[in-house]
Amino acid sequence: MIENEAGIYFDFNDPVITEPSVLVAEFSTGVEEHGAEVMIIFPNPTMGIITLTGAELIDARVLSLDGKLLYTARSATKPIATIDLSGLSPGTYLLEGKSADGNRRTVRFTKL
Repeated sequence: MIENEAGIYFDFNDPVITEPSVLVAEFSTGVEEHGAEVMIIFPNPTMGIITLTGAELIDARVLSLDGKLLYTARSATKPIATIDLSGLSPGTYLLEGKSADGNRRTVRFTKL
């Protein structure tokens, strides 16, 4: 809760003090956990090949920071373990992965 008053000045007269203003901030600055499974990619930054751990991904998409789809990897038989991104230009990208249970996870990474 933040309380504040203001003094309004007219020329050289005494200030007119306003009624207290109260702001109640009701929002969380924490990070929500959507399950125990966390997706980790390494190395980050990468020169090209990244390794995925933690999540059993069957679908992975690489997006530019403005949301443009750049690369898609799918596997129907086994989880995706590595992705070769050596064809990407240097920059920062998002890797969005989907596991077999339908959960989606997103990680930001840098390509050197």
